[in-house]
Amino acid sequence: MGDYREAFVGIDVAKLRNAIAIADAGREGEVRFFGEVDASDTSMRRVIQRIAAK
Repeated sequence: MGDYREAFVGIDVAKLRNAIAIADAGREGEVRFFGEVDASDTSMRRVIQRIAAK
């Protein structure tokens, strides 16, 4: 079984662009703005894969 890190991903959805933030687990976890991406399926899949790889 591989190592894993727990984090929470928040997505503010809109018609054209989505804003993404990541929060580390725990009360003292850091919250970071990941960026904005197009609201297309391709862009969202790419971002999810990039986040999962970390």
